[in-house]
Amino acid sequence: GIVVCGSPGESANNKELGSFFDVLTGYDNPKNDQTDNKKYVWVMTALSAPDQLRQRVAWALAQILVVVTSAIGSREDRAENFLAFYDIFVRNAFGNYRQILKEISYNPLMAENLSFLRSKHSAYVWKSSNLRVFADENFAREIMQLFTTGIIHLNMNGTPRLNAEKETTLVYTNDEIQSLARAWTGFDLQNKRGNIEKGENRIDAMKIDPQWRDPFPKSNLYKGYIGDGYPLCVDFPKRMFLHKGAKYKLLGSSSLPKLISDPIDFANDPTIEKFVLDQNSLLRKYIHDDSLGTFPISVTLVETLSCTTIECNVDTVRVIQVSSSPDIFYEYVQPPCVQNAFYNNAMKVSPNRYYNAVTCANPLLPVASEACCEIGKSDAIRNSIYDGERMSFDTASARCDAISLETCDYYQFNPDMYSKYSSKIGLHWSTKSCLIRAKINAEGDIAIVYEPSGYLKLDGYVDENTQSFFKANWDYGLFPSVLNNCDDVCGKTSDGQCLCETKVITSTIFTKMPSSADDLLANAIVGSLHPDVYDSVTYSKKIDEEKGITAYLVGNKFDANTIFEYLDTKGRLHILKNSIETVRIVGKQGEFTGYAFRNAPQFMSLLDKEISVRDAEYETDATLDHYFYHDNTAPFLSVRLIQKFGISNPTPRYIKTVASAFVTGKFLHKDNEFGTGNYGCLNSTIAAILLDREARDFTLDPDPSHGSLREPLLKVIGVMRSMEYSNIPTILVTKMSNLFKLIGQDSYEFPTVFSFFLSDFKPLGRVGDASLVAPEAILTDMPKSISLLDGIFSLIKYGLSSCVKGFGRSKVSCYEGFYSSAIGTLDYRRTPNNIPSFTYETFEGPSLVGGFDNPWVGYYGYYKHKFVAVDDPTTNTTTNHVLTFQGNSEDRFDKYMFSPEIDLDSSGSKYVVKFKYYAIDSNDTGACIGITEVAKSEGDYKRRYCHGYSAAYELPYNGAWVTCQFQIPDDIKTFRIMIAKYKHNYDAYFDDIQVVKGSGDTCVNVVLESFTPPGEEGYSEAIVDELSTLLTAGRMHESNKNVIREAFDNAGTSEAGLRIAQQLMVTAAEFHSTNPIKRNGLDRSLATPSPPLGKPYKAVIYLMLSGGCDSFNMLAPYTCDKNNDVFDDYKNIRQQVHLPKRRLLEIQAENQVCSSFGIHEDLGTLKDLYDDNDLLFFANTGALSKPVTKSNYKAETNIQLFAHNTMQDQAKKVDPAKEVLNTGVIGRMTDSLTQSGYKVDSFSIDSHAVALNGRPGISTVPLIIDRDGVSEFNERPSFTDMDSTIGVINSATYSDSGFFAETWSSNLFTSLDTNKVLQSSLDAVETKSDFPGSGLGQRFKMVSKLIETRTDRNVDRDTFYIETGGFDTHSNVDTSLQSLFQNINESVKAFTKELKEMGLWNDVVLIQTSDFARTLAPNGGDGTDHAWGGNYFMFGGSVKGGQILGSYPDNLSESGPLVLSRGRVIPTLPWDAPFQAISQWFGVENDSPSLNYICPNRNNFPPSLLLDMLDVFDQSQLPSSLPSLSPAPSLTLTETPSSNPSTHLLSSNPTYSPTLLPSQLPTQSQSEHPSTAPSSPPSMLPTESPSNTLSSQPTQLPTVLPSTSPSSPPSMLPTQSQSEHPSTAPSSPPSMLPTESPSNTLSSQPTQLPTVLPSTSPSSPPSM
Repeated sequence: GIVVCGSPGESANNKELGSFFDVLTGYDNPKNDQTDNKKYVWVMTALSAPDQLRQRVAWALAQILVVVTSAIGSREDRAENFLAFYDIFVRNAFGNYRQILKEISYNPLMAENLSFLRSKHSAYVWKSSNLRVFADENFAREIMQLFTTGIIHLNMNGTPRLNAEKETTLVYTNDEIQSLARAWTGFDLQNKRGNIEKGENRIDAMKIDPQWRDPFPKSNLYKGYIGDGYPLCVDFPKRMFLHKGAKYKLLGSSSLPKLISDPIDFANDPTIEKFVLDQNSLLRKYIHDDSLGTFPISVTLVETLSCTTIECNVDTVRVIQVSSSPDIFYEYVQPPCVQNAFYNNAMKVSPNRYYNAVTCANPLLPVASEACCEIGKSDAIRNSIYDGERMSFDTASARCDAISLETCDYYQFNPDMYSKYSSKIGLHWSTKSCLIRAKINAEGDIAIVYEPSGYLKLDGYVDENTQSFFKANWDYGLFPSVLNNCDDVCGKTSDGQCLCETKVITSTIFTKMPSSADDLLANAIVGSLHPDVYDSVTYSKKIDEEKGITAYLVGNKFDANTIFEYLDTKGRLHILKNSIETVRIVGKQGEFTGYAFRNAPQFMSLLDKEISVRDAEYETDATLDHYFYHDNTAPFLSVRLIQKFGISNPTPRYIKTVASAFVTGKFLHKDNEFGTGNYGCLNSTIAAILLDREARDFTLDPDPSHGSLREPLLKVIGVMRSMEYSNIPTILVTKMSNLFKLIGQDSYEFPTVFSFFLSDFKPLGRVGDASLVAPEAILTDMPKSISLLDGIFSLIKYGLSSCVKGFGRSKVSCYEGFYSSAIGTLDYRRTPNNIPSFTYETFEGPSLVGGFDNPWVGYYGYYKHKFVAVDDPTTNTTTNHVLTFQGNSEDRFDKYMFSPEIDLDSSGSKYVVKFKYYAIDSNDTGACIGITEVAKSEGDYKRRYCHGYSAAYELPYNGAWVTCQFQIPDDIKTFRIMIAKYKHNYDAYFDDIQVVKGSGDTCVNVVLESFTPPGEEGYSEAIVDELSTLLTAGRMHESNKNVIREAFDNAGTSEAGLRIAQQLMVTAAEFHSTNPIKRNGLDRSLATPSPPLGKPYKAVIYLMLSGGCDSFNMLAPYTCDKNNDVFDDYKNIRQQVHLPKRRLLEIQAENQVCSSFGIHEDLGTLKDLYDDNDLLFFANTGALSKPVTKSNYKAETNIQLFAHNTMQDQAKKVDPAKEVLNTGVIGRMTDSLTQSGYKVDSFSIDSHAVALNGRPGISTVPLIIDRDGVSEFNERPSFTDMDSTIGVINSATYSDSGFFAETWSSNLFTSLDTNKVLQSSLDAVETKSDFPGSGLGQRFKMVSKLIETRTDRNVDRDTFYIETGGFDTHSNVDTSLQSLFQNINESVKAFTKELKEMGLWNDVVLIQTSDFARTLAPNGGDGTDHAWGGNYFMFGGSVKGGQILGSYPDNLSESGPLVLSRGRVIPTLPWDAPFQAISQWFGVENDSPSLNYICPNRNNFPPSLLLDMLDVFDQSQLPSSLPSLSPAPSLTLTETPSSNPSTHLLSSNPTYSPTLLPSQLPTQSQSEHPSTAPSSPPSMLPTESPSNTLSSQPTQLPTVLPSTSPSSPPSMLPTQSQSEHPSTAPSSPPSMLPTESPSNTLSSQPTQLPTVLPSTSPSSPPSM
């Protein structure tokens, strides 16, 4: 058989469970849900795994280190690869974050997700394919931005670290990303093994192909290099393989190494000389003990050994043989070291024959072999000890001397001895020298150029044409500039760069002990082996205990031989040389020119034969360490992890505590110490998060800013766990379906690399007003909130099924309380199936306040009935309850009620049913009682007694209660009691129904047995209290509990009451957040809609192509001036990703660098619209603070460039100076129109969009609509007034009530109301055009339907947001764009047709945007990376189409004035330009202050860079009277805090209900609940100064409100007397980041942390 290793922790398959893995097909057999199996595993683990905290930490980590499933090409029918990736987090949940970083970096899914799989370095691709490409930057960016450092420098407490100008500073720029991207080249999949799912091996850690790995120096984040701190290879002692620290790995019977490369022939050619250890070798004895007969997997020398025999004659070894019986080999693993890029006295090394490419090498390193010739001859031979031996130049010369030959610059190896292709020939030393020159580009970057003496062909990596530039650290920042003729000190290359001679100088750094550890680490940047390794050198030790530095001195003096040792606060041991190498630029005579730069270290050799997996892995580890140990990593991760465990806005003290636990690896809680003591320990980090006082102390509960909203998925799992979910016995797998679509979250369904939530998301409302964040609020939109509640309701009422929008997959029949469709049920306090047989019914109910003692059912057991328990009408007390029928019967089934099934004993005894009956008067009531064998009105005995209806007996009437009985026939042993009401005109009552021994049918002298009602007083109170503990950790407000208790008691049965109580509780804010609430006793209400102005309807649609559309392939040059053929630039720089003209659709253009341009071949609809003058393009447009150039863009741009979130944010906000916080450009447009009296609605399709956000209280709150439409909420309520009861539970709160709870309640209130309004309108709309079934097509369809409802909604204006993704094309950009553009083309085609059918083509405008454009130069994966300026389109019947606005770049080469590295184009047209014009068309007054509000950055640009309405829109389609140029009425901004419940979406100029106005709430002097809100609420990013504000002495939040008079609308813009930038927050606005010093505010005190997943025990309350 064959033994194949499994994945880490993989369990053996149990075939007895009905499935097994088929190695032939690569699938489970039987094949079942291969795609979704991973989700089922996650759910079942979350529900029942015994290590819940570990699972919860894994889930948090999975949301930080994200793999986007849709980015994985082989995602269908795959589960194992995703599970293996997730297991990284499970295994290491309490391990070390460094291990997680390494595992995810080597994981194939992450490599495919962030597109560095099979990324190759530029020189390799140029050499192999003649293409100039670059390393893919995707992973290099995201591993910093999302996984380790973040973007902004932080203090340990999470506050921004400010520079001398009090500004934040960036951790990295795109220069560092571009450099570090080269460290992520070379990764490839491991070979497939037979015990994994079908397809390539995306489970095992990837291998590195060293030939694909970029070998050149990589700069780090500290203006140094990744190789800093590592010893130089040239400093290794001779025969390092025998020295302390040398490592050996077992190869087994194969002699081929794994970490370095030898020819494959070495394994099979019997003539190959191997390095066999002598029997007396100390090394052999150290590795292999003959007496034990064992061979350890790995051996590291802990002492230096003496050499024996051949060991003494070699410089180094590669593979050693320690046994010949059997043959056992070990590979020598050289310790990590670096080589400096430049060195003196370089020598030429050559391959087999003279015409092969030669290169240069450092003669001090054992990297080549000997080549020995007779004097005057040029045919060489070898004199090696083993085949494949490497040696230094001196050793090679000695070998030749030993056989009376000389080292030579040979012509070839002696063909009589060596074949032309002999594997025994590698690279060999010659006697010729080499020059190493520096090629310098205009930015001062450097490439290495070798110039050997005498050669026909030079290695392409290092010839004059090389483009392998890397950053150089020039002294004083000065370098020879090609712009200044290289300062006449250097020559020039054929491509116009400077080519300079070099000389390396070594300098001593310290002449005495460094002044501090920082001094040492900042200046001594070259590493060293420990002095113990250098056994031939005698060191004296000097220790500075105060600084923690040890100096090892030679001759008791500080010089270049000195070695320093220092253990830093992160546990890293630094061993550093006291010297540094500088590369000088020298003139033709060797004179120093004054230019110099620091020598750059690199791990990888530039010699083709020496490039190794070993060194690539060392470099990868060094790169990971650089991220991992960065000062930002601890605080950045601390904030992210804290947010995942229930506190969205942690204080600086809390962040610092957690970050310190990460750094020290220890956390002390009371007498318990957690952690390993190692930097990056997650054990200590998680302990600090969960056990810190800010996470546990109840005193923080009143702080409204403390806590968070809960994740939707964890809420679902929390309900299932705490309500004791279990599968039915025959079901092994818990299958849930469509969770991502319904609630926006599911395992293995991450929508983007930012996970489900944005960590800095600020929702509209109290949270945003307080400058706080609430990441989870992004999923509280209308569709997802309603779907979440509907799904949980379904789970409670029907079990896990698809009934009524349930989360399950199966559906047979759906009736509340019956679970025939379910695969599992919530078993918390649910009556078991083996209920005791019915004996009596008193109608006192479980709480003795009326109800059913037994589980009576409706027709067929599942139809509802209308019988209820009420107070006895014959008494004036509430101590006795009786049964009656309420309401009119609208259904032929609801007039029946049936008891539980009754089983009579088999003793032969006779039984009767006794009961009491009462009617108000003598009129026939149609009330009946009888028995039936099943729960339906069939059988001979169905009606025994009736009042005025056909039956065996007539019920008597005497104005009082009558007692009757009827006998059960002897042949019936199993039956149900049936009560029916066939007439609804007159009331009738039953009570005290009993099944007892007796006989006869009579209403005379019947005496009831004495039974005590089985209920207990306060039963519902106990149940609701326990539910509060389990579902809300005891947060439920007492008034809400009272409402739920009442609903429980009114339900009738305890089963129905429990279902109702569960449903109501999961609608409460206390369930959805970790806040308690403070209800003010007032109802929420919506603003009364004001009438529209009656202006002609208009709509603006904002289309975001998310991910960064490669728009230079959307709009490319076509026919250009032959003297400036931009198409040639385009073709040359885009290379394999450019579109030939045959794939472009030509359009004509004026006033541009080209007379015609080409639209992508798959965008034919855009071409047609352009040709019809209905579509235009904005050329080279993007986010700008002001006009910039290549020389000043870094200093003059206050936008974090090239990152998805920041660049997309600016495209939506168009507010780089953040003058109007948390608003979008469309939202501000809406604000302006609203204050001018327009009625405007705003809709985002499927997702939240900050683009639509306006200022709170000015315009309507944007509404999120599902692309599939609006469905009825709670379409089968469990009781009549359920929706209104939900409203009561979420009624208005005081302004100092929990902000996160208020976010849920206000959003839900608005959602439920708007849902009803829109549902009826949308249901009546049918589109006339066929829209594509894609997500984008359906979003356009929904926009069309909403536009059609404009009359129902009575609006003047609409704004819409649509987003479609997939444009982050880091790989295979051409293929990706084809499908993406086809989708856009068909969707736009259907939408334009629909608008024309509606007669609204001239009234709707669509503008398309994206995060950014992409690099013109491709990467090695045929993709493109993040860039800046791009091309965008706008269309509509009123658009002045057929033109390109802005300026298309006239030079697309890297020398172009607007082109940065890799073809990142600086935009020339700001986003302000198109949006200013759109605002004017939409109705905003021209040149009014409103334009400054909508585009607050526009005054930074000259008029020539902005666009007017007449530039963009067809004048013939504009109103005959254009907007006035006079200023608009004063638009003084008034503040409306969102403590106000939400403004109705479908209203404008809101007039708030007095019951909702914060100003109407009690002041502190009159309030029953004084505010606990801090006047400056705690913030996530605080200022540096500590606050003395006591948040324990809260004040009411601002209550400034807009005017309620339409004639005097509230103003949104400042008057001249106001501040230039009016505040929208409290006068001392809270900061989002905490202060450096611990806060004295109440919020620095801890609060209770909800537990991770709720337990089933009330003593262990659920959480999250």
